[in-house]
Order: sequence, then structure tokens, then C-alpha cells
Amino acid sequence: MQAVEFSVSGVKDSIIQIPDEYARLLKGRKKIKIIILFAEEEEGDWDRLALQQFFEGYSEEDSIYDKL
Repeated sequence: MQAVEFSVSGVKDSIIQIPDEYARLLKGRKKIKIIILFAEEEEGDWDRLALQQFFEGYSEEDSIYDKL
């Protein structure tokens, strides 16, 4: 299975415009899997929390691995 990624903005009437360069790849395909990802308003909070928790788990003893 192949994958392409692109971003769109301003979706109107639930229509997503596929860029021509990718639309050409779809011609003649019998099956296409579509996954839609969208940013949630709170996403920034989750990112900050994940980074905070990651660095809380890091100790000076772990710095030995930085030299590898």
C-alpha cells in the first residue's frame, strides 16, 4: 500500500479537493483507503503535556547515552 500526504484548508460543503499530482495516481485504482486527520483545538495542550512528561522521565544518569 502506498500513501501520500497533503493539507487542505477551507473545506466547503464537505468536499475535499485532491491536488492534481495525487489525483493522477488514483486513476484506475479499484480500492482507495482514505484517512482524515484534523487538529483539535486542545492539541497544543496535549503536545506540551507529552513533552513535559517525557522530560520528567529523563535524568542525568541518562546522559551517558548521549555520547553513543
